[in-house]
Amino acid sequence: MKYLAICAAVFALGGCVTTAPKVQNSTDQPITVVKHGMNVSALGGYSYRGYFYNTSPRVMKYVDFYVVPMNAVGDPVEDGLTGKSTTGLRYTGFIGPGGAKSGSFDGARWYNDSIKCVKVEKIEITYLDDTTETIRGKRLALATAGVPTCAGIS
Repeated sequence: MKYLAICAAVFALGGCVTTAPKVQNSTDQPITVVKHGMNVSALGGYSYRGYFYNTSPRVMKYVDFYVVPMNAVGDPVEDGLTGKSTTGLRYTGFIGPGGAKSGSFDGARWYNDSIKCVKVEKIEITYLDDTTETIRGKRLALATAGVPTCAGIS
């Protein structure tokens, strides 16, 4: 009974408790992306949002996602204002082992009517000791295995 009261209090204060994926304390796969996609503003601008876990044994200081918008046939799309396609977006904060981070980036990153989805090109992690690690290729495929390669608006 005491357990139920504690669970009810935790749920009332913070909602559902999430746990890290089964891959933990991994130097091969230090990050696991569990959700990502785009938001669209009333003015037609697109921005990125994501949700990930630190599956490494180290504390992360910054996590930079390099993302590119794609059209319906899978070609990169440029922003109508800047002419740029790929943009880097930084999650800031100390993310301990097993910790989760999520969020949307305020402000549109791209204006282009042909954008259908957004793709992660690479992830750069800066650890608390200021060492860095870049996740790409096969390691990026593992880190994003549970999400669409190119995620749209949801």
